[in-house]
Amino acid sequence: MNNPDYHSFRLLINILSGNLNYELRTKRGLSYSPGAEVVEQQIPYMSMYVSTTQPKQAYKAMVEVYANIRAGHYSEDHLIGLKKSHRDRFYRHQESASSIVSDLGNAEIFGDYKMYENMVEAFNKVKLQDIASSFNKYLKGAIWIYVGDEQLAKETFK
Repeated sequence: MNNPDYHSFRLLINILSGNLNYELRTKRGLSYSPGAEVVEQQIPYMSMYVSTTQPKQAYKAMVEVYANIRAGHYSEDHLIGLKKSHRDRFYRHQESASSIVSDLGNAEIFGDYKMYENMVEAFNKVKLQDIASSFNKYLKGAIWIYVGDEQLAKETFK
């Protein structure tokens, strides 16, 4: 959280998650709940996930979405909407004292409680080039984990 790239990286993952959901669920009907998230720990990591009965098609769609985001296929309007959504979610999250205390505690563990207080302002400063830079800097490779029919896995990952 105390890294200067934190906010652009979080928005990048939100773009990736939204596009995965649209492409795999809405457009292709391959999954109920695909997405991407950042697991924040001492060593954070990002994951993309999908549950489906059609792993080969879902895998191909995930790779396409990932490649499109890497190529910068998102707009300034998309970023503005994402910032607004992130801000609204942040304020709704602050409706409970336990959420505020938890988030302040996490921010303190990862560097300074002021990071949490300045969160909205920091997200609003992110530019398109910051997102592209974060993508190229942090998303270098993938480890694919498959749980399911072994034969389908062999066909999927040829």
